[in-house]
Order: sequence, then C-alpha cells, then structure tokens
Amino acid sequence: MSAALHAAIAAVCPIDGVSMAKLEDRSTWRIDIRRDATPEQIAAAKSVVSTFDLDAPPALTQSDYEAAIDRLLANVAAERGYKSEASILSYRESSNAAWSAEAKAYTLWRDDVWAAAHVVLADVQSGRTEAPSHAELLSTLPAISWPST
Repeated sequence: MSAALHAAIAAVCPIDGVSMAKLEDRSTWRIDIRRDATPEQIAAAKSVVSTFDLDAPPALTQSDYEAAIDRLLANVAAERGYKSEASILSYRESSNAAWSAEAKAYTLWRDDVWAAAHVVLADVQSGRTEAPSHAELLSTLPAISWPST
C-alpha cells in the first residue's frame, strides 16, 4: 500500500519517501518531502494523502497486462489441442498442411493481439485513456480465425 501512496505523491511532488505507521490512521503517515519542492507541490502532496483511497485496487502494471495476454495466447493454443504456444508455432513449416495452416493463423493472430495491446497500453501510458482491467483489455483484442479444415 505504501508503494501505491508513494507513487501517487511522487507524481505531484518531489519526495524521498513515505511511511505509514498505522494504515488506518492518516495522522501516522509521514511524507519526506524534498527541499526543492514548491509550495504548490507540497499542497498537492497533502491533497493526495487526504484523498488517497485505501480500498482502491492496486494499479495494474505493464507486467500484469503482459502476463494476462500470455495466458490468453497459451489458452487459445491449448483449446486447439496444442501443449503450448511454442508447440503450435513449431508446426509452421510442417509438411501437414492443416497443422501448418493452424500455426500460420495462430502466428498472424498473435501478432495482431500484441499490436492491439500495445496501442491500448500506449494510450494508458499517455493518459488518453484509463487503465483497463484484465478482462476489459482482453475483450478489446482480436479473436482468432482458424482455417477451415
């Protein structure tokens, strides 16, 4: 929790650290504000402390989103009967036309998934959009189109 508070305060004011002796008692929270902080920045830091939502879920990180996408990729491969993403990709140059076609379709889809995900994550990082939940992000990604067999 203190890491989330630290990040929220550091976004508006130069600080050296934050401590929270008792989570439920804001009077025990201490901010080590750097000497070069302006009065406006100090006021913004105090505002963050007074409005910080202890019940808010922690913000998802880039790694969290990447892990969710990796799970999606693995699940789609498994649903098609492959042991892993690496397994389906290994059939790309297979002499079996059906397996090769599935591997190629998967490869194209995987690339489209990552391209779409990078657009969403760039929009989040730039502040153009709110950070989506895992489910929201995954729902925006393209669906795979398997070749007809």
